[in-house]
Amino acid sequence: GRERSLMLSALLRAEAELASDADMGAQFYQKSLDLLLATHLQQPELALPDYAPSVAQLTGALADYQVPPHTGQLLARYYEQAGAFAQAEDQLYELRVQAPDSPAMRELGEAFYLRMRALGDAELQAGNFSRAEADDGLARWRDKAR
Repeated sequence: GRERSLMLSALLRAEAELASDADMGAQFYQKSLDLLLATHLQQPELALPDYAPSVAQLTGALADYQVPPHTGQLLARYYEQAGAFAQAEDQLYELRVQAPDSPAMRELGEAFYLRMRALGDAELQAGNFSRAEADDGLARWRDKAR
């Protein structure tokens, strides 16, 4: 269940911190992040226990590494769910760089901007985003798809 996943995420983070090889440590951080994100996306209303790593801690530890597309998609969903729309957009652009010709990436970005356009101005502003950015982002995303 949830508790077991969070404990495993914490153990993987500890393993990453103890790894003698930075690349091996990054693999542990990435697995920890995947578990944490999947768990949080299923139950976003529940607070993390003190022993669990935070998304910010894990993404900070992975700052010098490119996360795989699966993790990037989880991050984009997490940021959007958390109301951090600008961070979600940044993550989508990182995914687009990894797979520029992917129809799935094209659909993912377009769906994001359409959801942003459906939100109110106050909600967008709270997520460091604006209606103009949503409109412009959708147009640019569609242009790159051609």
